[in-house]
Amino acid sequence: MTAQTMAAPRTARNKHSVGPLASKTRGMATLDLLVLRCTDIRATRSFYELVGVAFVLEQHGGGPDHFAAALDEVTFEMYPATPTRPPEPGLRIGVRVDDEEAIVDALVSAGHLPRHASGPVSFVDPDERIVAISGRP
Repeated sequence: MTAQTMAAPRTARNKHSVGPLASKTRGMATLDLLVLRCTDIRATRSFYELVGVAFVLEQHGGGPDHFAAALDEVTFEMYPATPTRPPEPGLRIGVRVDDEEAIVDALVSAGHLPRHASGPVSFVDPDERIVAISGRP
């Protein structure tokens, strides 16, 4: 990275914008798979079910049992962590929900405390990934 690149001015961003990059990449690629590795896959499944994700148990060939869900066009899967495939602590995931207040209340009622940060209300899943909850426009 050059000093000129590092010194480029930042543009104003809304909560889902990536500035000038958004217009250059729109339509070129879409996310279709998100895989999380989980220390306690059942605890992680319970957390994301509170967020409104409905999982099914899957197993492919000789692979491990795992949970999968369809979120619009994205397949969201959770696999057990292994020594060579550990969890991803610090990963930030944004989730849009129909009833933000109800989801936040459900998470708080289950003992998950919101993080203090600007932007959407965020929680930490069992493997310390940051999950930002926002309502649908």
